[in-house]
Amino acid sequence: MLYRVLLITLTLSLFGCAPDASTDQATATVETAEPATAGDASAELVAKLALADEVDGASDHQIGKCYVCGLGMDGKPEFAVEVEGYTAHLCSDYCREHFANNWQSVVGETDIPQSN
Repeated sequence: MLYRVLLITLTLSLFGCAPDASTDQATATVETAEPATAGDASAELVAKLALADEVDGASDHQIGKCYVCGLGMDGKPEFAVEVEGYTAHLCSDYCREHFANNWQSVVGETDIPQSN
């Protein structure tokens, strides 16, 4: 796990956690190849999604902070991914793709900060 954290940190520091200016910013909302259903995720993952939803002070099934960046950066609607009835807004195309392909491990490994 430490190796993974270091690898993500190194990648983000080298490439930044922001969209590449050369990419098309009109990207539509991305959903996972097979959208998850309530039966697919453990109760722990759904509970962590609910806590992340509350970070902005509202329980509206909209996670406004980038999950891949540890919920420390604001996400953008154009980099959204839907999982388990929640819309997670990510900050860049890289974060969107990483979350869409690995959302269960990202959610499971993320420490949720206190609500504002």
